[in-house]
Order: sequence, then C-alpha cells, then structure tokens
Amino acid sequence: MFALPCRRLTAMGLLASLCACAIAPVPVPAPVPAVSTTSLATKPDSTTTTSPAPTVQSATPKARADRPLPVVDPEHNVFFALGSTELNAAARAVIAELSKSLLANVGTRALLVGYTDDLGSPEYSIALSGKRASTVAAEFLKLGVRPSQLRKASRGSQPFDRPCKSEACRRLMRRVKIQLATRTP
Repeated sequence: MFALPCRRLTAMGLLASLCACAIAPVPVPAPVPAVSTTSLATKPDSTTTTSPAPTVQSATPKARADRPLPVVDPEHNVFFALGSTELNAAARAVIAELSKSLLANVGTRALLVGYTDDLGSPEYSIALSGKRASTVAAEFLKLGVRPSQLRKASRGSQPFDRPCKSEACRRLMRRVKIQLATRTP
C-alpha cells in the first residue's frame, strides 16, 4: 500500500462519507419564461433587472431623475446661476418686459417667489431664495415700479411637486417666479 499525505486522506475520507450518505434530491426550479422587450414597453412600471428599451422608464432611481423636465414659463421667471443672486441680461429683459405691465396699471401687483436647488441646507436655501427675490424687486424698483406693487416670498428648494435630481432640472429650480395679478375694485 502506498502512503498519502494526511490532508488528502482526511479529504478523501470526508468525500467518501458524503457519497455514502443518502442525499435528498434537490428540487429543480421551473424554467422562467422569456420576457420580450415588447412586453416591457407595455408595462413601464416593470421592476425587472433586465434593461428595457431606451424609451421605457424602469423603476430605478436613475430613471426617476431622467423624467421629463417640469414646464416653466420663461416669460415669468428669472433664472440664476448656482449660488448666485446676480441678474444676467436675459433676467433683466424679463423684468423690463414685466415692468411695463406694472407701470401701465398701478392696480397690478407682482408676487416674487424665490427658489433654489436642493443642494444646500434648508436654512441656506431659504436665505438664498429670499435674496434672489430681493434682487428682482430691486431691479423692478430701478425701473420705476412702485414698492406697493411688489410682494416677496422665499420658498427655498420646493419649486416642483416632485423630486428633482438632474442638473437640468436643478437649473430650473434656481429662479424667481413672477406672478402678476390685477386687483379688482
């Protein structure tokens, strides 16, 4: 007889004892039917792990960030750069156009609602959105609009009814919304 190293003998003995034992059969799972991409297209809320066609939105967090952007009226909004309260030429043009309505009718009021993106703390967002509304109000005053026609509000980072996580959507959040209303006698 030949000698085997101790480890091999132990491993072979373990293997032999396992083979000698009666082992219960393992049930084989039923085959999963194949899912076509056309069936995924009819179910946009699918939570499968396969990647659907590019036009179908899955329930992953990335897909939620890729939702269509909210509709924002550019004629009644002034947009700002990240962390800024400075007006650019486009913002000044919007304010100049809307000031014509305010100057022509002293019964017209403007509510200036400041917003920020969701990148800062709530305290920072409220302060920055208030400064943005004040900047827009100051520009209206420079153009001759009466202070009694202006009201300011600071809303922080809640401009839309749903979360907004893409950079394109965050650019839309950094704004002052200008709501005109005519007072009726």
